[in-house]
Amino acid sequence: MTESQQAPASEVTAAALCDHSRVIVVQDHGAPISDEKWAKVRPGCIADFEKKREAWGDGVYRTFLRCGLQASDMSTMMKCNERAKHHAGLPKAALPDGEGEIGASPNASGSAPPPR
Repeated sequence: MTESQQAPASEVTAAALCDHSRVIVVQDHGAPISDEKWAKVRPGCIADFEKKREAWGDGVYRTFLRCGLQASDMSTMMKCNERAKHHAGLPKAALPDGEGEIGASPNASGSAPPPR
């Protein structure tokens, strides 16, 4: 299947990123989210990611999803979000701990490099 035939990124991976976010929240905060509660929260999570796709466009959104799915903690997930906002034309945000600016050095494809 070619890229033009694929479903939009939001249909393919927003749910996966929400599920990954659940794992990260549990990991970072140590409190599991019950399946019952997750069933209520998950649709809103997917809708929030869909809003990002609409605001950022498919290219920036796909880069965000790839970055987010590689994140191992919430801090890294937030860096992915800030990079995407920058690449979508929103103002740059400073990284914590003096790491510079998010999105300041995209790779040759124009997408943000993965977080450190």
